[in-house]
Amino acid sequence: MFLIYCKERVNKLKNNMTFYKGIANLFHITASLFLFFVVKNELSPNHLFIFAVQTIIGSVCISLLVHHLIKSKQLILHIRQEEEKQRIAAKNMTEMLAVIDQKGVIQSCSPSHARNIGAVSTTTNFYQLIHSEDEEKVVALIQSVFTKGEEIETEFRMKHKNGYWINIEINASPFSNEHGETDHVVLVYRDVTKRKEDEEKLLETIKNFQDIRFALDESSLVQITDKHGMLIYTNEKACQLSGYSLEEIMGKPMRVFNSHYHSREFFEDLWNTVLDGKVWRGEIRNKTKSGGFFWVDTTIVPFLDKSGQPFQFINIRTDITKSKENEKKLEYLSNVDSLTSLYNRRYFDRMLQQYWVSMMQSEKPISIIIFDMDSFKSYNDYYGHIKGDECLILISKKAKELLDDSKTVLARYGGEEFSIILPGIDAKESYYIADCIRAEIESLKIPHRKSEVNTYVTLSLGVASIVPKKDIEPNEVLKLADKALYQAKNNGRNTVVSNDVTLCSTI
Repeated sequence: MFLIYCKERVNKLKNNMTFYKGIANLFHITASLFLFFVVKNELSPNHLFIFAVQTIIGSVCISLLVHHLIKSKQLILHIRQEEEKQRIAAKNMTEMLAVIDQKGVIQSCSPSHARNIGAVSTTTNFYQLIHSEDEEKVVALIQSVFTKGEEIETEFRMKHKNGYWINIEINASPFSNEHGETDHVVLVYRDVTKRKEDEEKLLETIKNFQDIRFALDESSLVQITDKHGMLIYTNEKACQLSGYSLEEIMGKPMRVFNSHYHSREFFEDLWNTVLDGKVWRGEIRNKTKSGGFFWVDTTIVPFLDKSGQPFQFINIRTDITKSKENEKKLEYLSNVDSLTSLYNRRYFDRMLQQYWVSMMQSEKPISIIIFDMDSFKSYNDYYGHIKGDECLILISKKAKELLDDSKTVLARYGGEEFSIILPGIDAKESYYIADCIRAEIESLKIPHRKSEVNTYVTLSLGVASIVPKKDIEPNEVLKLADKALYQAKNNGRNTVVSNDVTLCSTI
């Protein structure tokens, strides 16, 4: 359009120059006549006035003529410069341009069109370059530009000069003649194959992410927090398990789930790990809205910013409450005697080791009571094994009722023999506890016709108490208690012996 404007200006200047040239020629004719009258000596005052006016007009016209000549040359130079700029731009433009008539014949095209689609002739039809599946749609749209005179945009596939198909994004604009009729359409189009491929990859990535998210939502609790541990996303499964609605939990800190089961050091380690940009894995017991508990196997992944600092954390959790319950049951079964439901010998030995270390550090005593039923073999032989088992169950139940301290460990040590760990209890109190057990069992008055000491079931008990030292093994206190039990048997049964000193109760 600028070039068209410049050409119109040049034509106007040319017309003005023709006028000024005519005036200048008239000035030359007038000057010649003036010289003629001077020579003939026929110059009158009127002639002088006319000649003066014509001379002035001629001078002005010559000046204007010179000015317009200069302007014309400057404008022509500017036009040539602009034409060169547009030629260079057209040569290097990446977008392709073509002008077609109503039949689709390409009238002219840009160099980029020739580079990508191929050279054109006066018979090259634009429509023949379109993929057959897209041709009908594109032709109809371009024809609407001719009829309606409105721009359109669309995408389709066009054949590259090397024979393969490329994706094209096109803009079609009407070009009108002097009568205002659209006789040509200007097509500006670009290769968007790479963009389409990227879009397809992005869509595939999004689909894969959605599939992964769906799988996670179906199998896991997914929660996202900011760097301060405030919830900014939680899935429905997490809400269902915790008992909180989405509205109740969003924007709340993760500590709302804290069951106070784990130590402060546990959470310090967790936070130090994720704030260092590392992944943390572990099992956490959480609390529900109603006050219940649930276990989750947790993986916390930090999201890092450009500087490598965490700004968000994604928590992927798996509900392991049932497995933890089963694990606890298995642990319980592995530590418990199946007949009496007391702890077994394996658990007793393990706890003795733990309490030994604990009491040694606090310099407190640890006491052991070992007891068994008097004349148990005779009882079994006379009443039968079923009655013998029932008797052991009664003894264990009554002893457990008397030992209500959570730290106390009561175990069936083997056969009719039982053992007790009393951490932090000295010899005097241990002896008292043992004698209480002896008296309570006797008070049950379980018949025992074959007993050597009584008509009812009785117990013999050995007690040992010691303050643990580094040079003493835990088994030493067991040996002392067992030796005391042996002494109680020798002392006539139904009695308690503390260490090697016999402290018989009244029978």
